[in-house]
Amino acid sequence: MKYLVALYNKTHETIRFLNSENLGHNKTLPPQSMFTTKVHFAIPDNSDPAEYFEGHHMELQLENTPIFSFWADDHADHVMYYCKGRKWEQKNAISGYNPGGDKIDVAIVLTGDSHGNYELTACAVQALV
Repeated sequence: MKYLVALYNKTHETIRFLNSENLGHNKTLPPQSMFTTKVHFAIPDNSDPAEYFEGHHMELQLENTPIFSFWADDHADHVMYYCKGRKWEQKNAISGYNPGGDKIDVAIVLTGDSHGNYELTACAVQALV
């Protein structure tokens, strides 16, 4: 299982973050803002999107329309995958920091321009001592 500990909205739009496994985690992020979790948000395990996608993914929305959905594949060493909207059939591994392994903290960054060209990237997170 991987853990989301920060989400950065590096766009000029307000986005909505949804966690299908825990609706209490849902947040609205203004443009150019970030939230950090007080507790680790478990990124949903989803080894078979055809069967598990609906209740086991996280999602970023713009005006109530999904931009990206993402999850970790617990049968593929917890590598994180994403799809545009909810089109899980067209999944890709998230670029950036996406090592295999369990109990890894990550931050997700959503970037985009005024033309609607959005990208999703994962970043390593280190605790400040």
